[in-house]
Amino acid sequence: MTHPPPSPWSRRTFLAATGGTALAAGLAETGTASAAPVTRASADTEAADAFAALRAKWRTLILGEGFSPTAEPFRSKLATLGTGTPWLRRRARSGRA
Repeated sequence: MTHPPPSPWSRRTFLAATGGTALAAGLAETGTASAAPVTRASADTEAADAFAALRAKWRTLILGEGFSPTAEPFRSKLATLGTGTPWLRRRARSGRA
């Protein structure tokens, strides 16, 4: 079994070179080294806002718009739907619903 020839790069040299290159690329992308860093809290807030917007969009796509469960005929239909079956009433009384 033959081993591959040793690399001219040590691990430390490789990491230093690639880390410096990544840092330089990041600074060039933002424009200046004094650009305001993105904090963890602002990134989390931005992600939560994006998720809330996406969730609202999907809810609208699935359920539709302009639906009010308190308006007729929805109110009466939903009321009878929830109390119409004996099985559901038994579960509600037992606390397992």
